[in-house]
Amino acid sequence: LEIQDVQVVYILAEVLADYLGQEYQLFYGVHTDKPDLHIHLVMNSVSFKTGLKWTKGKSEFIKWGDNIKRMLEELLNEYYGFSKGINC
Repeated sequence: LEIQDVQVVYILAEVLADYLGQEYQLFYGVHTDKPDLHIHLVMNSVSFKTGLKWTKGKSEFIKWGDNIKRMLEELLNEYYGFSKGINC
């Protein structure tokens, strides 16, 4: 990678906080031991604000992950010219 890992983590945190509306806990890890930037996401499906469980199902979670991937790729490309693929 041409950008530092800590920069990726800060950008990822910004994207995730904006996208989730700061309602769900999300845990993530970033590693760069593969050709593509690789991010693991785990979400607590119970809102810490309302106590209600997210009931949208696995297909919506996958769609949600794809949207995060797209937003993160756009941000990294815009700020760092990073054009490699990202795996979420």
